Amino acid sequence: MPGFVGTHVYRMDADETEYDLVVMFEDRDTYRKNAESPAQDRPYREMRELLAEDPEWHDGEVVWTSSR
Repeated sequence: MPGFVGTHVYRMDADETEYDLVVMFEDRDTYRKNAESPAQDRPYREMRELLAEDPEWHDGEVVWTSSR
């Protein structure tokens, strides 16, 4: 995926059946192009069939990051 940086998946402590997925792109433009791509729709629909309900989407911007 052009502009793709990385992904994190979190399992919530309060509910082990709840997961948060964070996907990062180089910038907002490459993120939107990926999100609007028909090629991205098929894998999303396949994933959606495995979920109990529709996912919640929360778009935002990484303003700080740190690693070892």
